[in-house]
Order: sequence, then structure tokens, then C-alpha cells
Amino acid sequence: MAAVPRPRALRTTVVIDYQNVHMTAYDVFSRFSRSDRLGLSRSETRIRPILFAQRLIDRRNERQRSAGFPLARLEQVKVFRGLPSEEFDERGFRCGLAEQQAWMRDDPRVEVQCRELRYTLLRDRSTKRVGTEAQPQVIGAREKGIDVLCALAVTEASYDPRVDLILVASHDRDLEPAIESVQRSRRALIEGFQWWAETPGPKLRSELGTFWVTRLDESDFRAVRETRDRLTMTDPVAVDGLTEALVGHQVRADVSPCTRGLSAPLPAAVAETVHDAGAAVQ
Repeated sequence: MAAVPRPRALRTTVVIDYQNVHMTAYDVFSRFSRSDRLGLSRSETRIRPILFAQRLIDRRNERQRSAGFPLARLEQVKVFRGLPSEEFDERGFRCGLAEQQAWMRDDPRVEVQCRELRYTLLRDRSTKRVGTEAQPQVIGAREKGIDVLCALAVTEASYDPRVDLILVASHDRDLEPAIESVQRSRRALIEGFQWWAETPGPKLRSELGTFWVTRLDESDFRAVRETRDRLTMTDPVAVDGLTEALVGHQVRADVSPCTRGLSAPLPAAVAETVHDAGAAVQ
């Protein structure tokens, strides 16, 4: 009896919320690990997009092959992340661009789209004005709008006739409505991802029922981790100083790993009076 031919491979686009994947890896494999066996800093849990995407595809195929489901073939990797402002952090800006260019040189299938970080600035409590010098003092930074860009990318990919499968690499549950929209439309298949350990990352779900999530464990993380010495333009001291400064000021952790933070402590007298840089520079 002739063997039944397998269905053709699913042409797959991987959408990566970079900071979410990167920071959740830190939480799962270092920060909240009971054994703290990796002992990595935040800056050391960055991932290389093309390695991550291919590993995700490979693990997904291994687990679905036995059930006779179609295998996936990587066609495109869309990466979304925050980028430091050239105005407030020229060094971080150049570092971010250099890293972005390195990722795209890795493989022509990788596209990286950055959105400028939003900054929190000190303001004078008496005048309510931002800063008293030509360069306002920055006390924190955070990503804004990356989840929206990821949701748009998911939706756009579902309309592309060259895309059969969308893999969403994020633990952000704000993306669930976009996932459910694709499921309702049936224009493309859509699946998720999760870092897996004794304390796993949050799991994306769908109210519409079955939603396949491929888990990647510590061995997978080790295989896709971005090595610091590969990008010689990244200053390890600046990278480590950033996250410690931001955590010290209780600023959200979703900050680009290439940005520098404050080196001086925040004055207590003005700690409560901050102003969003986005509004200040308009």
C-alpha cells in the first residue's frame, strides 16, 4: 500500500515581542528559578531572533509530527522592540541600531521594527516645568505601543496569501483579541509560545477553544541566547547599569537592554513629580 503523502509545509511567520520574550526569559530562568542555576543578569537573557524563531519552529514540528499535522517552514521573522531616543540617550540609540542591523544581517528573513522609548523626566515642583537645563534629567524609560504593533503584524500576516501559520512569540495577554480575530476569520492558522520551567511564563489563551502553545525550556533558551561578545558595540557596564538603575527607581522593566540608566540617585524632594517625555518634547 502506497504511503499517504504528508501535507505541504505551512509557510510560517513568527511575530516576536522582543522585550517580552527577553524579560520573561530572565524571570523564568534566572530571577524566579529556585536553583538560580543560570545566574544571568537581565542583559544576558537577550535572544537572537533567527535562532529563536527556528528553534521554535523545530520544537513545534517535533511535537506535532507524531499526530500527522502539517509541519511548519520558517519564512519570515518580524521583531518589534523599543529603541532609545537619540535626544536623550545617543549611545543607547546607536547601540540599539547596531544590534538591529546585526540581527538583519544574520538572515534576510528577519525584519526589525523599533519604536522610540517613552521617557520620564524630572520637573521643577514650583514651576511644573520640565528641567532647568538644556538637557532634562531622565529618570526612567519604557516601551509604549509595541503590543499594538505586534497585534497589527498578526492581523496583517493573516491577510497575506503567502502565510499559512502565524506563531506569536509573546506572553502578553493583550494580544489575545488579535489571536481570536485570526481564529474567527480562518484566514490562517495561529499558535503561541511559552518559556517553560518550574515557574513558567504566562500562557496565552483563546476564548474560542483550542490554541496550540509550543513550550521552550532551559536547553532551548541556552541555544538561542544572544552572546554579549558577539556585538562588540554593546558596553556590558552600560547594559548592566541600565537595569539596576531602572529597578532602583521603580520604573517598568520593559526597557531596551541597550539603553543606559541614571548613575546618580533620584532626589527625594522631586521623586514624586515626574513628567512624561513624550508630552514634554511635542
